[in-house]
Amino acid sequence: MNDATSNMIQDDTEMYDAQQRRLTSCLSNIGRIRNFLDSETFDEIKDSIQNLAQHISAHRERHSHHHETEEPPTDRPVFSADRIPPQKGSKGGRPKVDVSKEQLEFLLHEGYTCRQMAEHLSCSPSYVYKKLSTLNLPARKKYISISDEELDSHVAKLHADFPNSGQQMMAAYLKVKGIVVQRSRIRASLNRVDPSVAKRWSQTVKRRVYAVPAPNSLWHMDGHMKLVRWKLVTHGCIDGYSRCVTYLHCSRDNSTLTVLKLFAEATTKYGFPSRTRSDHGGENYFVALFMEMVQGRNRGSHLTGESKHNERIERLWKDVFLQVISSFYEMFYSLEDYDLLNVEDPLDMEALHQVYLPR
Repeated sequence: MNDATSNMIQDDTEMYDAQQRRLTSCLSNIGRIRNFLDSETFDEIKDSIQNLAQHISAHRERHSHHHETEEPPTDRPVFSADRIPPQKGSKGGRPKVDVSKEQLEFLLHEGYTCRQMAEHLSCSPSYVYKKLSTLNLPARKKYISISDEELDSHVAKLHADFPNSGQQMMAAYLKVKGIVVQRSRIRASLNRVDPSVAKRWSQTVKRRVYAVPAPNSLWHMDGHMKLVRWKLVTHGCIDGYSRCVTYLHCSRDNSTLTVLKLFAEATTKYGFPSRTRSDHGGENYFVALFMEMVQGRNRGSHLTGESKHNERIERLWKDVFLQVISSFYEMFYSLEDYDLLNVEDPLDMEALHQVYLPR
C-alpha cells in the first residue's frame, strides 16, 4: 500500500501547508486539555503528533529537491499509470497509457493477476498482457515448475500443521517456501489431500460487497480477548481497502494508552487514515479523541458501532485465532491441567509474559 502521505501531498504545496496547520492546531488542542490527562499520556500523544509533522516535512523537502533539480521522482506511485499527451499532428483522442517496468515487476511479485493490475492501473487487461510481453515479463513466468506429487507432498505437510487453511492461506504458506503455483492447482491439491475442504467451500455465505474508495479511507481496529485469562490482549488494526494489517500486537493490558501508542506508530509507517472504526470499547477513547483533533469533528472521523459492522477486523480475528492464537490457547490450558501454571500466582504470570510476549 502506498504511503498515504506521499499520495496526499504530491505536487500540491497547499496540501502540505494545510496538513501542517491541522497538526499545529491539534497540538494546541492537546495543550488545552493536558490537565485532564496524566503526564505520560500527554507526552505520548504530543510525541506522536510531532513525529507525523516531521514525517510530512521530510516528504516536502524531498519533493522540493526533486522539483528544483528537475529529476524524475524515485518513488513513482505503484497504482497509477502515466498518460502520454498527444503528439503534434496527431488526431487527438484519449492519451496513451504508460506503465513502467518497475510497476509491473512489483505487482507481479506481489501476486497480482493481469486483471487486478489493469484495475489498479486504470487500463485494459489486454494492454497489461501486451506490455508484459513487450518487456519480457510473461505473467506465467512467476510460477515454478513442480509436479502434482511434489505439490501434494508440500500441501499435506502444511495442511497437517494448519488444517483450517483454505486456498488463500495455503498459497501464502507455499509462497514463504518459495513455491508459487496457480490457485487452481492449489485448490486441486487441497481436494486430493483432504476432500472435506470442498464441502467447507460449498457452505460459504454470500454477503454484501464491501466498498471503500481508496487505501487509508477507513481503518478497522479492535482488541482480541481469547488470551485474557492469562492477562494477554491482542490489539489489531487493518486497512479496509487493501487489507493491509497496520498493526497486530500482543500486550499485557487493554489500556487506552497502549492502543494509542500502537495506532500512532502505525500512522508514521502507513500514513494517516481518513476515518477509523471500532466497537464501543473504552480502550479506543484516546484514538477517537486523536482522530477528531487531527481530521476534524462532525465528519465521522471515528466511527463506533456493533462488532458485526466492523467486518474487516472481525474476519482477521478468525485467521489470527486459527493460525496463531489457538496453539497458545491450548498450550496455556495444558500447562494449567498439569499444574505447571497458576493464573492466580503473580510470579507465574510474570514468567509467562517474559517467555511469550514480544520484546
